[in-house]
Amino acid sequence: MLAKQHAVIVGDYLSGGGFGWAYWPKYHAKLALIGTNENGSKRQFLKEFSSLLSTKCKVSVHWITGEDSAVMDEAIAYDSIPWVEGFSDPPEFFEDRHTFMDIRSFFTSSYVRLLAMKHGINRDDLPPLVYREHMEGPLAGFRRVVNQNRIAWLEEELKELDEVHWHREGDIRKFHVARNLSIVDSAISFLKAVWSVWAYIAQLKEPERLLLIAEPPKELLIETTNEQIREVIVKALSILGYLAEETTTTFVLSSEMLYPVPELPFRHVVILPTSDSDINLMERSNRDNVQAPLLFAEWERGNHGVCLWEDRYTGERHIIQLRAAGHELVELT
Repeated sequence: MLAKQHAVIVGDYLSGGGFGWAYWPKYHAKLALIGTNENGSKRQFLKEFSSLLSTKCKVSVHWITGEDSAVMDEAIAYDSIPWVEGFSDPPEFFEDRHTFMDIRSFFTSSYVRLLAMKHGINRDDLPPLVYREHMEGPLAGFRRVVNQNRIAWLEEELKELDEVHWHREGDIRKFHVARNLSIVDSAISFLKAVWSVWAYIAQLKEPERLLLIAEPPKELLIETTNEQIREVIVKALSILGYLAEETTTTFVLSSEMLYPVPELPFRHVVILPTSDSDINLMERSNRDNVQAPLLFAEWERGNHGVCLWEDRYTGERHIIQLRAAGHELVELT
């Protein structure tokens, strides 16, 4: 049995009174949190919210981040990718058959394309993506061809998918995308994390409440980054959003970039101060478009924990102070 449903009091109206987010129901389960990572209020909000759900609601929290790691407990090796690749394509009568097939093919084709970029070769110089649909997945078929052709460097790269290493920080599992990586290696690392958690959820025998937090390094999304890399990252984020629609999962995108939030169907969008980003909300034209003078007045006073919380389905907009501590659970009836 799944736990009771809750909303979380995540902030306070400036005039008084708590503001809640019903994070659990599928139509509310996606949140984009936009603002600079140097904003302490943003970091504390994520830590408080994830800690509350993991300890009080027994929600399984998976957090992909480019931020520096804290003291970590045990390493956890996920073998979920080879597990999910060991199955044939689903039978015709499965409702989401084509979605599953498309996602599996996306991960393998994107991973190979990024590996080709990393090694400075054309994708066409590597074996094609072919597999035996009745007995294996795309990655399994590709590896078989690679092994037959004895492409040693590619065999070694693909072994990295056998076990994807996460780390436990208390009750939370984190995957750290190292800061010192090249753009391509950073994209490979981020893709591998998304792939492993998607496969992990497919591996679950019973429904389990999950919170997925993704913090893609902004270098992967800025306009000057290779367009193919940006496309891979955006598609990977859309797959995490799909999990929030189809499984018992809440998805939070924490980003310093506004792109690609307008292109993805996030119902809840939180806007905090930005800097060195694709949008400067302190510019006059952007301030005029936002039309929230109270928000900018608070920012000018140095109160960077005040945010604009938008419900893009109802059109409601709220100016609230995010709670850095003291998140409260409210049981839904």
